[in-house]
Amino acid sequence: MVYTHHSFVTCDDCGERHSVGNREDCIEVLKERLEEHQTENAALDAENARLRAVAEAAEGLVSSLNDLFISSEGVVGLHLNGDVAIWDELLENINYSVWLGDPLTALRKAMEGLSKQGG
Repeated sequence: MVYTHHSFVTCDDCGERHSVGNREDCIEVLKERLEEHQTENAALDAENARLRAVAEAAEGLVSSLNDLFISSEGVVGLHLNGDVAIWDELLENINYSVWLGDPLTALRKAMEGLSKQGG
């Protein structure tokens, strides 16, 4: 349905008001909207690609750390007495977990959230 107001109408196709029978105005409005959406989509695609790259790097980091945990006992020299600070201590002990355990846990949770969203 087209609502007439003087010599202008509200177009059912574009929702804008333009002169009766002037489809060129409608086409121009729709072209502008299409360009805006394409620009927005390009920006979203770029952000998506950036986030995917970050997620891939994070997955690589977690995988490398897991390999390190499996292939070694821990860190020598942390206690300043020659004892090995075993990985469990570094990952779970309240005194050391802020260095490695808490950030690694947060990273793993973030990665799980991305995979649940299809990322």
